[in-house]
Amino acid sequence: MAKKIKGVKLKEADIHKNSGKEISHTISKIKENERFYTILLVLVFMVTISVSIYIGLRVNLSSLSADELSTYASGFSYSGQLIHLDSTNIGMENAKTYTISSSNFTSDDINYLMKIVLDQHFIKECRCEDMIASYDQIHFSFEDKEVRSFSNSDLVLKTGFLPRGKKDSLRVSIWLDESVDTNVHFYGRIEINEL
Repeated sequence: MAKKIKGVKLKEADIHKNSGKEISHTISKIKENERFYTILLVLVFMVTISVSIYIGLRVNLSSLSADELSTYASGFSYSGQLIHLDSTNIGMENAKTYTISSSNFTSDDINYLMKIVLDQHFIKECRCEDMIASYDQIHFSFEDKEVRSFSNSDLVLKTGFLPRGKKDSLRVSIWLDESVDTNVHFYGRIEINEL
């Protein structure tokens, strides 16, 4: 006897074609494969995330924010704050103090050059290109309190040596000369380059 379902003719043999035993066997095979693929996908995601984190910590990154500049390059890293000087920083007694941290996790000892670079982004934002302090109007000192000036527009703070596997921290105070106009500004950031 045939039954009509949505315009399809089914025979009784078609209805009883798959017994309950065969359906259970098919479902268990699907579940076995599902477990295998779930475990495989979890392992793939774990490996991908682990590799991404490892590469993320080792890859060259350069991010600039209003408070901090950090650069990581092949195991040698440094960080320091952005430098902003204005009329409130005229004279040594009004100096701003910045901390520069560096670490060398490479397999080599590193000779480096630490210098200040003009921050063109902030200079454009403040629209004060004609009011930026020149190199001879900027003074600085380290923890020894000896007053230093820049000899040219390269703005080199110091050269140094950092052995492999070591960290270093340096505090530098920076201020504007007493002779500058009160409208003068300075925006910069500290860079450390391997020699």
